[in-house]
Amino acid sequence: MLLTETNSIPGWTFEGTVRYVMAGPNMSLPGNGHAIQLGPHGKISQTFRATKEDYDYYVLTITLAPGLGQNCSISTTVAVNISVPGVSRLFTLEKRYGTETWESHSLHLGGWGGRDDDELVNLVIRSQPTDWDSDNACGPVVDTFLLKRLGMPGSYGGT
Repeated sequence: MLLTETNSIPGWTFEGTVRYVMAGPNMSLPGNGHAIQLGPHGKISQTFRATKEDYDYYVLTITLAPGLGQNCSISTTVAVNISVPGVSRLFTLEKRYGTETWESHSLHLGGWGGRDDDELVNLVIRSQPTDWDSDNACGPVVDTFLLKRLGMPGSYGGT
């Protein structure tokens, strides 16, 4: 289903071609069988509140896959850029047949401590131009999104 202004995902904003996809008889999706597919210029974003604590930092874990379209070429490569202020990382995925196509990745987003107040941080996930087909069904698929705040590691024992 193509996302529009009238049917969006709560808490997320989007630009370009973005689709909400569900698993069907010819595809498998991890998690609950639902995902987001980014078109050639697709972008999704969400703003979260980062704590002001000095030792808190954030890690994003995400599952990605190449496009699920039946007409995508066998050599399809897709790229997804994930960014927050001060951090940007490009993940490149190649379409593979006969093996699991999903890949899980983690990204250290950093911390925003040492301020007087919590900070609003904009997380952006966007497709990046590569050699993939212009068919929107060949764009990258994003699923199993987890943002975790981690604190200072504790010390245990007497030594």
